[in-house]
Amino acid sequence: MTVRRACQPQRLRAARIAGNSVELEAATPLSLERYTLVLDARRIADDGRIGTLINFGAHPTMIPARETMLSRDFCGYLVEAAQQRLGAPVLFVQGAVGDASVDEAGLEYGGYPPTLEDRLRAYGERIAVRAVESMAEQVEVAPEIHTDRRAYEVMI
Repeated sequence: MTVRRACQPQRLRAARIAGNSVELEAATPLSLERYTLVLDARRIADDGRIGTLINFGAHPTMIPARETMLSRDFCGYLVEAAQQRLGAPVLFVQGAVGDASVDEAGLEYGGYPPTLEDRLRAYGERIAVRAVESMAEQVEVAPEIHTDRRAYEVMI
């Protein structure tokens, strides 16, 4: 299937979580962003979900530097959990941050003491749940598309 044939009319809905989705009840701010943004693309024909983007403002690693394992870190668990709940592709995008570390306050783990994988999964799933819950209050957005055509002369 060509990309042109795969294109279809769609609408874009947005939701945002004030403060930052991962704070939940925690009082400590963890990122420079004031919101976690969730964008949801839907087909106009049947309102079916095409895909969802979650823009979250925190450094995307929890694994200590001493670890040499290859991992998708908490971002992978976030995407996996959101995709399971939504039934469509999800893209994680790191928001604009400096060195904003994650905040694990209030997380519940499968075992004790928690393994690194328990921590990554719990953190990613918490963000995914909050992002999906926020979609109950989505608003439709109509992004403006600006085009500009200019000619430039290049002196060689």
